[in-house]
Amino acid sequence: MSRNVSVRRVNSIMEIRATGGQERYPFSPREIIHVYLKLDFKNEYENATNAVDARKFLRSVSRAAHAIKRVAESLGGDLLEAQGSMLHVGLPADSLDTAGSIEQATYRFASRANRAFRQIFNERDGRVQGWRFASDAGKTLLVTGRGAHGDDSIVSLGESANAPAKYLCAQLDLSEDLRKLKRFMIAIRDPHSESWKHEELDSLPADLFEVVEVVKEARNLDPTVKFMRPSDTGLITAQAAPIGRPGDPGAPTADQPDSRFGWVFRADLDGFTSRVKSCFDNDEELCDLASHFYQLMQSVTDFVTVHQEVMVQLPWAGDNCTFAAVFASLEEYKAAREIRSVEFVLDFEKEMAEFVSDIGYGGWAYGVAGGTPHGNAKGNIYIAGIEVDDRRYLLATGEGVGRSTQAFADVNPKSSEVALYHDDCDALRSDYKSKFKSATTEQDRVSTLFKTAAVKELQAVRLEGLVAPASVRVQAGPEEEREVTTRHWLS
Repeated sequence: MSRNVSVRRVNSIMEIRATGGQERYPFSPREIIHVYLKLDFKNEYENATNAVDARKFLRSVSRAAHAIKRVAESLGGDLLEAQGSMLHVGLPADSLDTAGSIEQATYRFASRANRAFRQIFNERDGRVQGWRFASDAGKTLLVTGRGAHGDDSIVSLGESANAPAKYLCAQLDLSEDLRKLKRFMIAIRDPHSESWKHEELDSLPADLFEVVEVVKEARNLDPTVKFMRPSDTGLITAQAAPIGRPGDPGAPTADQPDSRFGWVFRADLDGFTSRVKSCFDNDEELCDLASHFYQLMQSVTDFVTVHQEVMVQLPWAGDNCTFAAVFASLEEYKAAREIRSVEFVLDFEKEMAEFVSDIGYGGWAYGVAGGTPHGNAKGNIYIAGIEVDDRRYLLATGEGVGRSTQAFADVNPKSSEVALYHDDCDALRSDYKSKFKSATTEQDRVSTLFKTAAVKELQAVRLEGLVAPASVRVQAGPEEEREVTTRHWLS
C-alpha cells in the first residue's frame, strides 16, 4: 500500500472532503461526539408507496437536515449523514477537557436541536410524531469518498459511531411500551459502565442560542425534492443513473417526483470496526486502514458505473454501502426481480470479495428488498437530493429502502449471507427460492419479513444454470428428428 497519503488531524469536522484539493484531506482521526437523531414518522410516510407521501416524507427530512446542520455548526460540528429519517451529527470532542464537558456539549446540542424541531414540526397533519436521540463520544476515523453521482459520503469508523446507532435501532425494534428510549428523550452511553443514561429532551436547560433564524430558514425553504430521471441512454447502457452533479441546474433537489421501480441492496462489511479500534493509536496502521477503506469506496463506485443494471448509489452509512437498481417500467422490474435481485448480489460478491479478503477483512452481509408495487403504482422507490451549502445529501424512501435497512436490525445476516424481503423471495425463480430458509430475529423469533440464504448456495445455483445440459432437436435423416443433449463448455 502506498505511503504517500498521510493521516492529517484537522481543526474542523467541516474541512473533511474528498474533493482532492490540496487543502482538504480524505480522512482524519478525531475525538468526536456522535449524535444520532431519529424522526418518528407515520408508517405511510416512512415506507411511502406513492409519490405524494414520498414527497411529504422527503420535505420533512429536508427541513430537519437543514436545521440540524445549522445547530451542529454552531458548536463546531456538522451533519455527517442523512439516512432517511435518521440524521447523524458529529461534534468535535478533542478540544473538551473532561467527560463532564462532553456530556454538557451533548446536552447543549440536544437542547438546541429539540427546540428547533419543536417549532418546525408543529404541522396539523402530524406526519412527524416525535423524535429520539442517542449519543456516544470517542475515537473515530472519518473517511470521505466520492460517489458515482458526485456526492461525498463521510464515513465514521469506530465504536463510538456504531454504538448509538445500534442502540437506537435496537430500541426501535421493540414496542413503544418496552423501549427505554422513549420519544422526546436522549440516551448517552457511559464509557465506564457501558450503560445508557436517559434524559427527557424538554428537561434539558436552554442556553442563549437563538433557534428562531434556524427554524425560519428550515420552514421557509419550501424544498423541492426532484426525483432522478434516467435518460433513455442510461436505461440501456451500463452506468450509474445519470443524476445531475450537486449544484447543476438539472440536479435533483424536493416537488417534481419521477418515481421508478426498483429494489434496494445493502452490503455490510465485516470486521472493520474492530480494526479501527485496534490501530487507532498507531498512525502507520491507521494510514493503511484509511487508505484501504478509501480505495474500497472507490472500488464500489467503479462497480456502480460499469454494472449492467442502472443504479443509484446512496451515501455510505459507516461500513455499509447501499444501491438502488432502477427500472423504467413495472414489467421490467418484475422480470428482473425473478433472478437479478439475487444475481446482483453474486455479481457484487465476485467483484468485491477478493479485494476485501486481500486487505484482511471478513466478507459482506447483504440485505435486499424491493416489494410488490400496487397495480396502479407508478413506482416504488423515490430518490431525491437535498443540498445544504456546498454539499448534497442523497435520500431515498419507499418500501425497499426501509425493509433493506430493517433486515440488519431484524435478522442481522452473517458474513456471506443474504437476507431477502419475503415479497421478493416469493417472486424468485424456483431454484433460487429453494435456497432461502426461515430466518431467526435478534429476539429469537421466526422472522415474518425476511428469509436468508448462504451466498455459496446461491452461487452453486447460478453455476448449475451455466453448466446444466440442454437438449436440442436435430435432423438425423430425411424423415427423422432426434433429441441430442448438449453441455456448456464449462462442464
